[in-house]
Amino acid sequence: FGSRHFCFEAVQLASARSFVYVSPRFKFNAMGDIRSTTRCVLCLSGTMAALILIDMYFSFVMYWKAHKAATEIIGVIVVGLIALIVPFCGWQGAQNRNVGMLRSYSMCNYMCGFCDVLSAILLVVLCIVLASMSAIAQKCNIEAHSPDCDAQAREDMYKFCSEIDDSFQAAVANSTSVHTNINTTEISVLFEEEKCLDTLSMFGTVLLLVVGFMTALRCIFIGLHCASGWYGSKLRDMVQDEHSEMSESDSD
Repeated sequence: FGSRHFCFEAVQLASARSFVYVSPRFKFNAMGDIRSTTRCVLCLSGTMAALILIDMYFSFVMYWKAHKAATEIIGVIVVGLIALIVPFCGWQGAQNRNVGMLRSYSMCNYMCGFCDVLSAILLVVLCIVLASMSAIAQKCNIEAHSPDCDAQAREDMYKFCSEIDDSFQAAVANSTSVHTNINTTEISVLFEEEKCLDTLSMFGTVLLLVVGFMTALRCIFIGLHCASGWYGSKLRDMVQDEHSEMSESDSD
């Protein structure tokens, strides 16, 4: 019986010593993890704020040069300031270990990421439409009797060119903010039947490149928002665990 009691006490002592040595290492690893996550949230918040400020600057310059109304320029600034609330919540939440700000930061980023996914899908669909339009215009322009370009398709394209020209002429006539020297006659010539197919093919290719670039940019924003939401949620859970541990140690 004495030997069993001695062995039992030895096991208890060994367990206590191992806990003493392991526990600080566990706390050190947890602190290192929370610091690295905090750095990620701060980096993502700073990147997002910088992108918003860049977008505000270019939008302001574009609206200013276009002689837009003061209300529209103020609207751009107000929208930009509202958008800055999200990275501000992430930055302040990471700096001050604020659970509420981190929760708002992660949820807003997840919602923005979902909206970016929808926008990317629409842009992909637009790329497909533009690619199809450009291909059909080239076929009709090169081969007059191609199976991909019947008389109805050609007539629809001529009608489409006429509608674009009418819309452009009406927009220029009714606009009060356009002060550049736009030769509307040359624009109309581009959409006449003789040059309609060439114009649609050229514009389709250019717009396809622009929309493709916008799609790639939108995919980058999807990654940015999803990463921000994930790291924000991770840091929020860590801060909550840290607060619960502190409250338990204070109660003990």
